[in-house]
Amino acid sequence: LLYPLIEEKITPQKNSVDFEESDEMSMEQFISYIVKNLVDEPEKVQVNCACEEDRMTVELRVAEGDVARVIGRRGKTIQALRT
Repeated sequence: LLYPLIEEKITPQKNSVDFEESDEMSMEQFISYIVKNLVDEPEKVQVNCACEEDRMTVELRVAEGDVARVIGRRGKTIQALRT
């Protein structure tokens, strides 16, 4: 059973460039690598990124037992992934 964990909208800074498909794939690979090394069931990690002109939405799904591990104490782990 997988649970949705993140739906984060990232708004670029004034000097940043538009998101492209390659940014989407590299972000997906990066988050997948980090999260798979945090959880007990890495085979159940699913990361989906969707790019729009001014933002990127990241959806992360993990096994039920790994949700707390990804969120971390007081949300510090998930906050670090968001920034």
